[in-house]
Amino acid sequence: MPFSQNRAKLIYPDLSQSLTEGLREKLRRQTSLNEVNEGGDLEFSGYISNYEIRPTAIQKKDLAAQNRLTITINVKYINNKNHDLDFEKSFSGYEDYDTSASLDSVEEELVNIIIEKLTEDIFNATIADW
Repeated sequence: MPFSQNRAKLIYPDLSQSLTEGLREKLRRQTSLNEVNEGGDLEFSGYISNYEIRPTAIQKKDLAAQNRLTITINVKYINNKNHDLDFEKSFSGYEDYDTSASLDSVEEELVNIIIEKLTEDIFNATIADW
């Protein structure tokens, strides 16, 4: 179930591993599925396609009051019990932060929040009605 490739222009070093572990943990906590190396009922794979910071709230003199960290991943899902449910699509999550805070001081927390949102979205798109 690895998100092995990070194809984003900006790189957060632990993102791939954190995202993979976040999805594994979500599946362990909320399903009775067991992880296997081969021949499973469900297969997940994917890559990180975008990691970006953009201003969101512009104030006087074109200065940003807030920035937005956005993470986009491409997920390939294969349901070996029903291939009609297979898909490959993108999921995005974001969090805003005040420009008075440096990215270094808030990045880890923001990434963790976004990973939680992304894993919830992936879970809902795949396992929720399984």
